[in-house]
Amino acid sequence: MINKDRYIELAANLDLPISMQPWWMDATSIGKHWEGLVFEDHGKVIGMAAIHWMEKYGIKMAATPLLTPMTPIWINSDDINMSDTKARKEYVIKEIDNDLKLLNIDILKIKTGLAADASIFNTNGIKTTPRHTYVINDISSPDRLIEQYHKMKSRNIRKAINAGYELHENTISADEYYEIYKGIMAERNETVAYSSDYFTHLANEAIAHGQGTILSLNRPGDSNPETAMLCVWDNTNAYALAYWTRPEARNTGSSSLIFHRAIEKMSGTTKHFDFEGGMNKNVGESYSRFASTETPYLMAEKSYSTKGMLAHLLLKAKTE
Repeated sequence: MINKDRYIELAANLDLPISMQPWWMDATSIGKHWEGLVFEDHGKVIGMAAIHWMEKYGIKMAATPLLTPMTPIWINSDDINMSDTKARKEYVIKEIDNDLKLLNIDILKIKTGLAADASIFNTNGIKTTPRHTYVINDISSPDRLIEQYHKMKSRNIRKAINAGYELHENTISADEYYEIYKGIMAERNETVAYSSDYFTHLANEAIAHGQGTILSLNRPGDSNPETAMLCVWDNTNAYALAYWTRPEARNTGSSSLIFHRAIEKMSGTTKHFDFEGGMNKNVGESYSRFASTETPYLMAEKSYSTKGMLAHLLLKAKTE
């Protein structure tokens, strides 16, 4: 059932992933729309989802927004056993599919970690592609973790610690963060995938809601940050949403230390640390050296119209 007001009401009393929380949906809705989907059975809420969609050139596309870890689907499995959980998931996915049709969506393209179970999507005609990220599943003891890192990571981290790098929190603004990142990308003849307005609004909202921070590392006595990260979290996961290191600091170890400092910072707040990426071979190899586990999720896609099929083909051509 499409009912944003009901979704917001229920979300206030549930421990939802950060990218399902209404404030996050609002923050990532610049130029887009979102709807809350609620599924009930005999008055009991059995599932929920929040879907972003945008309209361009007359095509409505439901997608996971930029800088958003996932489009999760919440399933209430408290009252059923394991054997019935899959059936409930299949039912909720079927209802989501029906609601997307009611919203006149042309194309669906979302990242979702719903048990990484392709069959519950495939039975509803939603195609899935396996993807993965890298996650440290227990960050409760960062000092012990550093001993588990690959020896190269441990060496780089200790090198930066011995150099006296100082950690700062929210001493650079979201605007400053973005402008430095934009300059670094320009030196590579590349552009940032998201706008300044989008980034600064999302980062500032995360900070204001006590679920985000901009961490930066400076050399002693230097006011210019050498590396920085936007980290957000909920009660289960912390996410390294974005980070940069100045090109001239590539071999100082600060690019490794910023992740370790973020893990230390999050260790008393949440349980897991998600590096938010790793499909690129070199990036994935780097993240795997932080004693992380390759963790699967799914890209779920479906075309609901001829326009959607054409848009899907164009998107596929751009990524090949």
